[in-house]
Amino acid sequence: MSLLLIGFSQSFASSFAQEETLVKVTPFLSKDKIRPGDTFKVAFRVSIAPGYHINANELTDPYLLPIELILEEQPGLESEEYFFPASRSVKFSFSESELPVYEGEIVLGVLIRAAKGLSAGSHTLKGKLIYQACNSVTCLPPGEIPVEIPLGIVPTPTKTKDINQDVFANLKFKKEAKQAP
Repeated sequence: MSLLLIGFSQSFASSFAQEETLVKVTPFLSKDKIRPGDTFKVAFRVSIAPGYHINANELTDPYLLPIELILEEQPGLESEEYFFPASRSVKFSFSESELPVYEGEIVLGVLIRAAKGLSAGSHTLKGKLIYQACNSVTCLPPGEIPVEIPLGIVPTPTKTKDINQDVFANLKFKKEAKQAP
């Protein structure tokens, strides 16, 4: 009996370790420094292992878990809008209809406004990415990856510059489009 339990626990641990590497998240900022009153973007590049997909944010199947990006509330920083890219519809053997999924690499984004009274210094945006990884046959239990982005808040007259523009090029926020001339 103990050999069976050891074999099961090793198999479970191996499966869990493998699941941890199926989805990876890399955060990015759109500015090198943030001033009080600035609106800036954060992006999360989500890399999904080959042969797997994660469910998109707009699922119609109540038995599957959609991807969620949740940033914790922090005084002086307001999440104004979330961006999720277009998904791909795919029919799997375990589903009756096509499902919206993400495969390969995607970039999620958040438009954030720093309050005018935000104090200078180091701040950290914290949150989590919740997802369900699946292959063409089955879905794994839901996963959660903590995310953190350090922010350098500087006084208002300080010059800042845009960075990581290649990452942000395809993030189209509705709020920004309304403000464009």
